[in-house]
Amino acid sequence: MKIQSFKTIASAEQSSCKEKGSEFIARIFPIQTIEEFQTILHAIKKEYHDASHHCYAVNIIEGGEKYSDDGEPSGTAGIRILNAINHHELNNAAIVVVRYFGGTKLGVGPLGMAYSRAAMQSISSCRIIEKKPFIGLTITIPFEHTNKIYHLFSLYRVKMKATLFSENVTYNVLILYHEKESFLINLNDVLKGKSNVIISEKIEYLE
Repeated sequence: MKIQSFKTIASAEQSSCKEKGSEFIARIFPIQTIEEFQTILHAIKKEYHDASHHCYAVNIIEGGEKYSDDGEPSGTAGIRILNAINHHELNNAAIVVVRYFGGTKLGVGPLGMAYSRAAMQSISSCRIIEKKPFIGLTITIPFEHTNKIYHLFSLYRVKMKATLFSENVTYNVLILYHEKESFLINLNDVLKGKSNVIISEKIEYLE
C-alpha cells in the first residue's frame, strides 16, 4: 500500500431527503476497519429495523471499497453511494442510506438519483479534513543536548507524545513519514551520533 495523505470526514453526521413519499436517511461515518463498519451497520439495521432497505458504501484506505444495494435494483443504490464518496475523494469513510418506501415505485433512474442525492447531502453536512501519515520515533539523548534537539524538532512536523527524564532524556514523538529520513540524517549530524533511535513499525494518520 502506498503511504500518503488522504481526505476523510471529521465526524459522523446525518441527513435526509424525500422522493415521491419515500424517505432516504443517510448516515455517514469516519471508520478505520471493515470490522468497525460492520458493527455500525448492525446497529443501524437494529435502529431502523422497520425500514425497506439499508444500502451502503464504504472506502477504507487499508481495506478497499465495498457496497451493497440491499435488495434495490442493481446499480441504483450501493454504487451511487460509492460514487459520491469517490467524487469527494474520501477514504476511511462509510455511508449507509436507509430507505422507507413511500408506496410509489420510483423507477431505476429516479431511484438512483435519490440515493446519490442522499449520499451527497450527507457529505455536504461534514467537515472534510486531510490526514497525513506519521511514524513514531523514540529518541534517547544526553541531557546536555536538549536545546539542540528542540531546535531540530522546530524544523519538522513533530508531534510530542511523551518526555522521560533519567540520566538521559527520552522523547516519544511522531514525525511526518516522508520527513523521517531527512530528520534522522540531521539528528545524526547535530548530535554527532550521540543518540539512540527506535523507529515504530506502525503508521498513524493524523490531521
